[in-house]
Amino acid sequence: MGFARNFLHLLQAAGPDTPFAALCDQDDVWMPEKLAAGVDALSRVPEGEPVLYCSRTLICDQDLRPLRPSPLWRRPPGFRNALVQNIAAGNTIMLNRAALDLLQAAAGRVRRVVAHDWWIYQMVSGAGGRVILDPEPRLFYRQHANNQIGSNDTLRASMHRIRLLLQGRFRTWNRVNLIALGDNADLLAPENRAVLAEWQRLRRLPLARRLAALRRLGIYRQTRGANAALWLAAMLGRI
Repeated sequence: MGFARNFLHLLQAAGPDTPFAALCDQDDVWMPEKLAAGVDALSRVPEGEPVLYCSRTLICDQDLRPLRPSPLWRRPPGFRNALVQNIAAGNTIMLNRAALDLLQAAAGRVRRVVAHDWWIYQMVSGAGGRVILDPEPRLFYRQHANNQIGSNDTLRASMHRIRLLLQGRFRTWNRVNLIALGDNADLLAPENRAVLAEWQRLRRLPLARRLAALRRLGIYRQTRGANAALWLAAMLGRI
């Protein structure tokens, strides 16, 4: 049923005594300290608080020759970012028990997600959990001809995303995400339920009111260029 549904199935299969879960893609290579760094970060958070740990990656070619590190995001992670951007690379994600409980409760309700890692970022941040972004690369992210998604930090990738935006793909993704989040609205923190409702409402507003609502709501992406694309999408009615 596709990579996203496969990962949701595996999350649901984790037993009740599983203290931590680490997502793994078969074509990447973990650095030796990856699991230890993740467990250390997750263990520092009080028990019972959902936590998503993720890290930067070292982007490599198919023979694992390093090319560049993935971007270091400067703005804090959070639900207002997660609604319009995923910064949690799925191949680096680790979860504590409380996050697993949350996601297992939610996964059975969703009919479709755009990507499992984006949905995880939305759910954990939306439920008021903590998102830890490790600034150190912990994984060799192999790029090859058969990547399901691949790195998205090049100029070519940016132009491709803009083209998808103009074609309406971003609006389609938002619609899928809104349905999945709506199916689990009761698991979100009250403040984020209100944010979700306002985000859904503003997509249907006339242009001037739409832009005013977007500014008021504080939805953001991580870079100036990405934010410019978000506002362009809002002006064109493609959110």
